[in-house]
Amino acid sequence: MEENQSLINRTHQKLDEFLGLLHSQKEDMNRLRDEVTVLKAENEAKSNEISSLYDELANKERELEGVVHRIEEALGGAKG
Repeated sequence: MEENQSLINRTHQKLDEFLGLLHSQKEDMNRLRDEVTVLKAENEAKSNEISSLYDELANKERELEGVVHRIEEALGGAKG
């Protein structure tokens, strides 16, 4: 009888350890999910910023082309 009680106690202890580990892993998973959500939002923000910078760069390139064109016209007009 005492042997059975010892087995039950060990089984109960192992079950408690397992449940504690399961709870800990569940908390880790939730934390990691939250972190993934934050990282996805940050990634989206960075992607939007990069897109905006590409648009700004394209605008600057068009402005520069316009300036170069006017300079070329001015130089060409001065020769003629």
